[in-house]
Amino acid sequence: MVTSALRAGNHLTPKTQTERTRQASTPATSEGLCTPATDGVSLGATASARSSASITGAAKAPPALSTQGIGDRLRHIGQAIGHAVANTVAGVRLVGFGLIYRLEGRLTETRETLYRPSDRLPTPTIDRPFVIVPGWSTQPKAFDALTKLLTRNGANDGQTYFVKQGQFYTLDADGALQPLSPPPTQGRVFEMVWTDTHQSPNHNLPEMRQNLEAICNATGYDKLDIEGYSMGGLDTRLYIDQGGSRVNRFMMLGTPNHGTRFGDLVADVLDRDVKWAIKFAGISGADRESMNWLRQEKNSPLLTDLNSRAGQQQRVAPTLSVGTDVMPTAGRRGLTRGDGLVPSSSLGLPGGNTIVLHEAMQHGRLNDDPTVQHVRSVFFGWGLPADAGAKFGSDAGVMKQVPHP
Repeated sequence: MVTSALRAGNHLTPKTQTERTRQASTPATSEGLCTPATDGVSLGATASARSSASITGAAKAPPALSTQGIGDRLRHIGQAIGHAVANTVAGVRLVGFGLIYRLEGRLTETRETLYRPSDRLPTPTIDRPFVIVPGWSTQPKAFDALTKLLTRNGANDGQTYFVKQGQFYTLDADGALQPLSPPPTQGRVFEMVWTDTHQSPNHNLPEMRQNLEAICNATGYDKLDIEGYSMGGLDTRLYIDQGGSRVNRFMMLGTPNHGTRFGDLVADVLDRDVKWAIKFAGISGADRESMNWLRQEKNSPLLTDLNSRAGQQQRVAPTLSVGTDVMPTAGRRGLTRGDGLVPSSSLGLPGGNTIVLHEAMQHGRLNDDPTVQHVRSVFFGWGLPADAGAKFGSDAGVMKQVPHP
């Protein structure tokens, strides 16, 4: 510094050699040029040091994204958005289906409440025990109107008997099962109760065998008349397919022999884990196996396999499939005709007897339909009063299609 100043012609007072030596050898104070910089390099460093520090700082900076890196990130974002959209669409489809189905059920229920057709129907005389096999998630109260009709005024032993895991029960005023002892030897109206109403035919098969054996042992009949409602028809078909021999005549009501769009919608939502739609529909992962039975046949190896032996099953016992085709129903491509859940095209089996009614009945109310009751009475050979024809109205054309015992 001193030498430079002199060369510039400054009029500084000359310093002694000792002072110049001391100044050169004294380090800067904390207020001088040696104060540390934020990057750890002194601002008073030499040019070479500063150059080195600059290089070091550049090495620490994040590298610029390559074109490929930007493309990968955009692709990932696009996939995430597409996945979210697909999940939303799956949920909306199931919820929309559920809302339409509920509306159809309310309309049917309102009609039943206003007109109460079951109250005007004749009570048949049942000889051979009649067994109702419920469907997926079906509660005993779903058959109240039917069982009250069949046991009205003390007819047919005047009581519906519930059978669960080979044991007999009645229902108390609160709808709870109460054990019954001894077995109902004169019982004519029976209803199965699954230990888990959301289980599949595979799971229900051992219970079905146990229940039918118990009814036969109690009543003394070696064969029983069975109505399989909804998936209960698949339960019964599987029982027959696997060697069951306790079926005399078998009527399926609203049974999805070729599956439903509903099964596909539920399976899709479960696979995607769309929690809000799962909560709305009241389903869980435990329903996955049942949905594998209720899916459209093209997506259900279980149905494909069972249907491959349909002819053999129908040779075991006279079989009839009954349903309706009036309610808008989710189908393979948008809406089709059916009962709100099961398309009419899913009812029949190759070479089998099928009756499709033109009745505005929703799936959950099929048991209460007067024409269904007439078909049921004729198919099972129940004795009806002489004036029954007038009670059933214009069912003559339908009755011609019913196979008689």
